[in-house]
Amino acid sequence: LRQNSLLDHTLMGLAMTGIALPAFVSAPILALFFGLYLKLLPVAGWNGGALPNSAWSATGNWASGAAPGNGSVQSLAFGGSINPNPANDVANLTAVELTFAPDAGSFTLSGNALILGGDIANNSVNEQTLDLPLTLASGYWFFKAVAGDLKAVNVISGTGSPVKSGPHLLT
Repeated sequence: LRQNSLLDHTLMGLAMTGIALPAFVSAPILALFFGLYLKLLPVAGWNGGALPNSAWSATGNWASGAAPGNGSVQSLAFGGSINPNPANDVANLTAVELTFAPDAGSFTLSGNALILGGDIANNSVNEQTLDLPLTLASGYWFFKAVAGDLKAVNVISGTGSPVKSGPHLLT
C-alpha cells in the first residue's frame, strides 16, 4: 500500500471505526447487514404474531416468518409487548446473540434449554426474565443490563463464563 493514499486512509478509517464502536452498537448493525441484507446469517425477531401460541416453533411469532429449527444457530431479538411469555420448544438451539430491543415489554423466556454462543443484551427499560436453562458455550459471554435489569432464574451451566456488564442488575 502507498502511505497517505485514498486506499490507505479508507482502510485506516474502517479500522478505527471498528475499534471505537462498542460491541452493543456494532453487533446489531452487523447482524442486520449480514442477516437481512446479505442473507448470510439467520436472524429471528420475535413479534408474537401467532397469539395465543407462544411457541418458538410457530412461524407467525417471528417477523421473518421463519421460526428457529431444531439444532439451528440463530441471532434472536425480542421486541414489542405482544405475547411476552415465549416458550422455547426448539431442541438444541444455539443463540449467537440474544437481544431485547428498546421497545421490548417485560419478557419471560421459558421452555427448553438454550445454548448461548454469544452475549445477552437488555436494551429495554423493562426487566427481562430468563426462565429457561442456559448452557454457555466456551468463552466469556456478557449479560448486558444496558437499559434494564436481567433476571436468570434457571440453571446456567456449560464451559463458558458469564460476565455482567451495564449499569443495571443481573440477578
